[in-house]
Amino acid sequence: LDISGVVAYNVAGPQIVSLREMADTIGELVGKRPTFVAGNATPDLIADLELMSAALAPPCVGIRDGLQRTVAAVLESGATANS
Repeated sequence: LDISGVVAYNVAGPQIVSLREMADTIGELVGKRPTFVAGNATPDLIADLELMSAALAPPCVGIRDGLQRTVAAVLESGATANS
C-alpha cells in the first residue's frame, strides 16, 4: 500500500454478530458451552468496512469460517487458556 500518515482500518466481515453469538460459535467449535454473566448492556458497535474494502479488498471470509480457521490454528499451535 502506498500510504502516507496514519490510517486505521476496521478489519471485519459483512455479517453483524453479537459477542454472545461469537462465544456460542467458538464454544461449538471447541466442544465447550460458554457461560455468561449478565452485565450492563453497551451500545452495539458495527465496523464501517468502506475504507478496508476500497484500500485492501472486500471481506471474503464469513464469521463462522473465520472463527473455525482461528480455533484450528490455536489448537494446532498447542496454545491453551492458561498460556
